[in-house]
Amino acid sequence: METQIEIQKIKFNSLSDCVIINGNMLKGILNSELILRIQHSVLNRLLNRLQEQNPNVSINDFLHTFTDRHLSDYEFNFESLSNKCILSNEIKKFMTDDEYRFIRA
Repeated sequence: METQIEIQKIKFNSLSDCVIINGNMLKGILNSELILRIQHSVLNRLLNRLQEQNPNVSINDFLHTFTDRHLSDYEFNFESLSNKCILSNEIKKFMTDDEYRFIRA
């Protein structure tokens, strides 16, 4: 059984160079909460993968924007999305070895 990451939310803002993913790490009957930090370059690949897995919905419909005077916060809320799991091996392909080790620590 391969380890999967179930993505609940993706958060980032206009000033940060990283993206935060909230979700769960799943392997068989084991389930653990997960907070994952990725670079913006990985974000597009993850969103494309989620869109491929859910062709009947638009991933953009899950995006919420919160704008302040000097800052914009963005959040994808995938809690109601039916197919939101990505294999951890797929995410590893999108990242360098150092970044991948960071999320597994």
